[in-house]
Amino acid sequence: MRAPTARPLLVIVPLGLAALLVGVGVAALTAPSAQALQQMMVNVVQKGTGTKAQVAGVVVGGKTGTAQTDPTKNPYAWFVSFARDPDIAIAVFIEDANVDRTDIAGGALAGPIAKALIEASR
Repeated sequence: MRAPTARPLLVIVPLGLAALLVGVGVAALTAPSAQALQQMMVNVVQKGTGTKAQVAGVVVGGKTGTAQTDPTKNPYAWFVSFARDPDIAIAVFIEDANVDRTDIAGGALAGPIAKALIEASR
């Protein structure tokens, strides 16, 4: 997340899953499963619902979504993504979007925000 001055407001350095599971002896995913999941997420951005998150020359993967919490309110839109060069993970969550309910979708609303964050991080 960046302030209008383009300085990071918050930087989180992850320990990594292995550091969290020290001594447990299990992995969340096998290496082949993790690679398959990453490729599926890249496909979402290359030719699926996340195309608005594409950044020229950067591998970007993502998962789009919407969440309905109250039938009388607009749904939430979200997009969870990663990029290589820069190595970054991003989660964008949009609540109470001021757009028509039929236009609310994670790829359409949150994808461009993730794209802007990736571009600003290069």
